[in-house]
Amino acid sequence: MIGEGTLSTAANEYNPSLSPDGRTLVFARSEPEFRNARILVSHLRDGRWSPAQPIAFTDERYSDTDPTFSPDGNTLYFISNRPALDRDSARTDLDIWRVPRVQEGWGTPEHLGAAVNSRAQELGPTWHDGSLYFASSRGGRARMLDIYRSREGATGFGAAEALDEVNTEASDSDPEFSRDGRTLLFWSDRAGAAARQTCTRADARLRAGQPPGCWRARSTRRGSTSRLRSPPTGGGSTSRA
Repeated sequence: MIGEGTLSTAANEYNPSLSPDGRTLVFARSEPEFRNARILVSHLRDGRWSPAQPIAFTDERYSDTDPTFSPDGNTLYFISNRPALDRDSARTDLDIWRVPRVQEGWGTPEHLGAAVNSRAQELGPTWHDGSLYFASSRGGRARMLDIYRSREGATGFGAAEALDEVNTEASDSDPEFSRDGRTLLFWSDRAGAAARQTCTRADARLRAGQPPGCWRARSTRRGSTSRLRSPPTGGGSTSRA
């Protein structure tokens, strides 16, 4: 356990992201059922992680969660239900935001707009090869999640597109890539998973002994993935929270 009593507590801690230099850790903390989610930050000093503190731009009136650093560490992407200029003030769904890292700490959060966000829930963003990957319940199936990708160009983000080669009729969410970009890891509650919405540690090899709740998609060329294969069965599992 990392930071028992300081980083890891009796609350839910989840979705950690480490800066490229390995010295800043951001993660989400919430009450049961993910109520009152906050983003916290800790710094590595003299070989020890400092007590986690709410990140500077967090607002206790809203839920902020699922932080992830960009590959260069200069931007933090996160999920929030805070209001934005380009969305109805009555909306309370979760959208994707980003905030620049500046010399003094953090800049002003920016809503990513309608090309990325929807009136449904967006969750678990991650950055890979010029595109933002995330989960969304916009598919019209109540409370069900699919994985989407939005490519960033010179004029901003393009329209989000579903990863049809990965998504199923079940929920698929929280995508994450291996360092070499050749393996996509995510959780799923599709048939064959050992427990609903669970996944444990996995790597590009997905060795025997890992639970069937983990799945992988191998990249076949830039920007695409091959047909899914499930890893060998066996072993226990650990929930997202």
